[in-house]
Amino acid sequence: MNFDFSDDQKALAEQARRFLEKECPSTAVRAVLENNLSHDAKLWQGVAEMGFLGVVVPEQYGGLGQSYLDLCVVAEEMGRALAPVPFSSSVFLATEFLLEAGTEAQKALWLPRLVTGEAIGTLAFTESAAPSHPHRFNWPPVAHPGAQSSPATRLRCPMVALRMWRWWLHAAAQAAALRVSRSIWSI
Repeated sequence: MNFDFSDDQKALAEQARRFLEKECPSTAVRAVLENNLSHDAKLWQGVAEMGFLGVVVPEQYGGLGQSYLDLCVVAEEMGRALAPVPFSSSVFLATEFLLEAGTEAQKALWLPRLVTGEAIGTLAFTESAAPSHPHRFNWPPVAHPGAQSSPATRLRCPMVALRMWRWWLHAAAQAAALRVSRSIWSI
């Protein structure tokens, strides 16, 4: 039994490595850290243009429709380069959640945006297993353009320092379906 990567996967790894060596030198990583930036926006757009954000996303949503092993090859190179981009939260959390639990309308709306890097995603969940109500939390509302005025909901959320789209799950006591809600998170 051969456990080695296929020739195509080796080529994908080499392509990702060459791209990241050129676009993500250690000086770029240090610049993000020293300037207290959430991520390298130029690199993020480049990663999207290379198709790395949509490796496992079906072609009908703008992705490449490849395997999870192909995604692992890309993720390994992102880690090797210490790429200062929200790849893990956007690809492994938000995209995967949508693929597994999103409605067709949610997939059609959000997957193309995640694949192109237009949206940065993550997965967030409320603090307890009990139904949550925004009035129970002491965090002040977060003001953002176009938002309706409502109390903020306290969430556990990877990469909360980013201003990003957040996805939160609310298990309704009376309903079997999951509702996905969108808002902008700013801290």
